[in-house]
Amino acid sequence: MDCAASSLGPQRTSTGRAGKERTRQALIISVRLPRLCFGIGCDVTRLMNRVPTFGLSASSPSCSMVLPKMVETEDSSFWADAEWSAALLALIGHPLGGVHLPGAPGPVRDHWLERLTELSGQPRLRKIPANIPEGRLLGGIDLGATLQHGKPIAETGLLGECDGQIVVAAMAERLPRNTVHHLCSALDHGQIIVARDAVEANVAARLTLVAQDEGTGDEWLHGALADRLGITLDMTELGIHDVEDEHFTPRLVERARALLDDIHLTDAQMATLTSLALSLGIDSPRAALAAIKVARGCGAGWRDNGCRA
Repeated sequence: MDCAASSLGPQRTSTGRAGKERTRQALIISVRLPRLCFGIGCDVTRLMNRVPTFGLSASSPSCSMVLPKMVETEDSSFWADAEWSAALLALIGHPLGGVHLPGAPGPVRDHWLERLTELSGQPRLRKIPANIPEGRLLGGIDLGATLQHGKPIAETGLLGECDGQIVVAAMAERLPRNTVHHLCSALDHGQIIVARDAVEANVAARLTLVAQDEGTGDEWLHGALADRLGITLDMTELGIHDVEDEHFTPRLVERARALLDDIHLTDAQMATLTSLALSLGIDSPRAALAAIKVARGCGAGWRDNGCRA
């Protein structure tokens, strides 16, 4: 059984048992660590000093022996990580980018998506199919309205329709490069530039993306897109019997959202998260920034619901 929720999303480097183990180790900087860092006020610097981490990378042989000592918490079940991930995604939204979901479809993933829908307050999660035409994704000219009014009338694409919402990219490992480019632009800037079919416009597209990565072998989520998703949640080895009681409610998420702007990390806490990421060979600045956002979200959730992280 292996589930990890990470604010420092990994790159898939190889396949097979060894590759899966490296992926698991790279995912170990999870929502648990930010909860230790801020959510329950733990001194992570002191915690790190208990075991040597300098020079360790995600593939170091001793890495898996060191890290569990650093991330163990009173509520450290695998499903608790999944619950925290859903709550954080609903709480932080677009600034966090989204979540990378590697693995095949199944009842556990379906249940987690239902929990995310419930916590987000959305009636449903819109889906972006891998083969979506660019005109439907971005929008363009509305032919009927243009003929009616005698001038170019723009039609809003799916990205614009989903402004401020959580969306699901099905089979994200098969997304074409142009779709990946437009999604990255929306995640970076909260808008897309539409310049096609005689229509030029800046369209708001503050998305929170759930990337379902069902790739095997040589297929995996594009690195540029994975780098922009603040959480990686691997539920590959979880069965439906591992699903536990609910840890959060929509009301708790709303109350935590009211506290989020008042939650701040100290310079020492931010430096600790960054140093730990570098020691594991994770050098993306986006990953460290995402870890800080996750820590702030955990702080808001901890203050609000009083649950033991």
